[in-house]
Amino acid sequence: MAVSDRPTEDPLAMTRRHVLEAEGHVARQEILVAKLDRNGQVALAVQAREILATLKTSLKLAQEHLSIELGARSQKPGR
Repeated sequence: MAVSDRPTEDPLAMTRRHVLEAEGHVARQEILVAKLDRNGQVALAVQAREILATLKTSLKLAQEHLSIELGARSQKPGR
């Protein structure tokens, strides 16, 4: 499905989706790092750990964004 074909997401739904996607990326990268370690592929494992650190930073930012969206939602009148 093309991006333009997707139904419109509200900011909270989009942010929740981003957190879930980032959690999946981190989990898959952790599995990859472990596999590279088991197989003795030291150089690739080092690179994979660097990517993992970046993915964890992205996850943290997505979680912070979700907190902001939840806070904004709770401050709207009638909520």
